[in-house]
Amino acid sequence: MTRKIWTPSGDVPVGDGKKESSPADSTPLAEERYGNEDLPEEVSEEEIRAVLEQLRNVPVTNLIANQVATLGQVSAIHLETGKLEEARLAIDAIAGMLKQTTGRLGQLEKELVTFLQQLQMQYVQCCKMADNQTAQTEDK
Repeated sequence: MTRKIWTPSGDVPVGDGKKESSPADSTPLAEERYGNEDLPEEVSEEEIRAVLEQLRNVPVTNLIANQVATLGQVSAIHLETGKLEEARLAIDAIAGMLKQTTGRLGQLEKELVTFLQQLQMQYVQCCKMADNQTAQTEDK
């Protein structure tokens, strides 16, 4: 089985240097659909190998913490704009990740759980504010 990595121009096998046919070959190129100003330049096999090597050396706990931080930022943005269901989805995703990794995140676990709790409290506060605004509007 050939290992592949996704690129905007289709799947690229890693290791043998040959490009295999992919579903991307039968559809219009992303450049044709979206223009090429937002697409990354071609990625060489050497660059792909370098990224894979870097990933091999990054502890998974760091990757999980990074994803939690990203989802937390997304949640905060949605809380600020009043999109409470979107914020809740991001918060629930964090909670699910942390629940499934309980006891395995080492020193980061306490910080990540505290971060989640802060997001949950912000969510509750935003929901209360939204309820109050709705009640005031209905009273008028």
